[in-house]
Amino acid sequence: MLVGRRAACRLDRDAIRTRTSAIFEPSQCTDQSLSYVSSARKKPSGGAGGHGDVMATHVFLSHSNRQAANLLLNALPVSDYESLQTNLQHVEFARGQQIQREHQPIDHLYFVQRGLVSLIRTMRDGRTVEIGAVGLEGVVGWSAAFGISNALFDAVVQIPGEALRLDRKTLSVWLERSAPRMLFTRYAEFSIRELGQHAACNRLHSLEQRCLRWLLIAADNAGSETFQLTQDFLSMMLGVQRTAVSVVTGALQCAGLIHYLRGRMALTNRPGLEATACECYQATRESLRLVYDNVDRFGAARSA
Repeated sequence: MLVGRRAACRLDRDAIRTRTSAIFEPSQCTDQSLSYVSSARKKPSGGAGGHGDVMATHVFLSHSNRQAANLLLNALPVSDYESLQTNLQHVEFARGQQIQREHQPIDHLYFVQRGLVSLIRTMRDGRTVEIGAVGLEGVVGWSAAFGISNALFDAVVQIPGEALRLDRKTLSVWLERSAPRMLFTRYAEFSIRELGQHAACNRLHSLEQRCLRWLLIAADNAGSETFQLTQDFLSMMLGVQRTAVSVVTGALQCAGLIHYLRGRMALTNRPGLEATACECYQATRESLRLVYDNVDRFGAARSA
């Protein structure tokens, strides 16, 4: 059995090298990172898994800082943003922290500033799988804007970061304005489209391609090409056993696409990653362009 796994790993490595050899040299390593305006760090209160168990501080952001904010907030007209900002609270996320629980009331919405929150479905036998994720592009708990009182999925932080938190009661008043209401509708369309993209990706694309797609998404939302990521998270995110993730990440590392050691992931060549990943990564970016005009700031920030 072990011999078979080693042989499969060699085959995967050779295949990856063949597809990417014309694009990059494995020895090349880029140091691309997103730039963000960060607030003073505060350690989250409470342990992982605490529902809404985060330390909050009121935050007042000037219009000049909005280029570093959540894409949905950043897309708002200045007057609509200013009407909301005094009600926003800055919170920090710890890995494994559960901020919403399926079937439980949605008390707050979280506009992600940095990090990645997984939307998780738990089966009767206890197994879990990620069915979606929310990063800089959106908001955890968006369904509350359409009268849905309880969370549809568990929301668990996979890549630690920070967010701006909004009370649901404030949301109801704020959505009386036309611009926020229209923007939430467009974001809802994007989220539903992403669920379909995710289902198609899981059915039609290889494990290797899907893994690369999610590594790119993770890096975009972590704010760095180097970030903490466990193989347990990858296996849940991809819906496969951890042994399969070990084989794939080993092959990707040998191909020079990534460097992974002790739960720390580094993307060492983004052009090679994007060329080898499935079409879904670019499809998501195209979908975002239908929602926001400033989606290209990801690339601009990395080159800054």
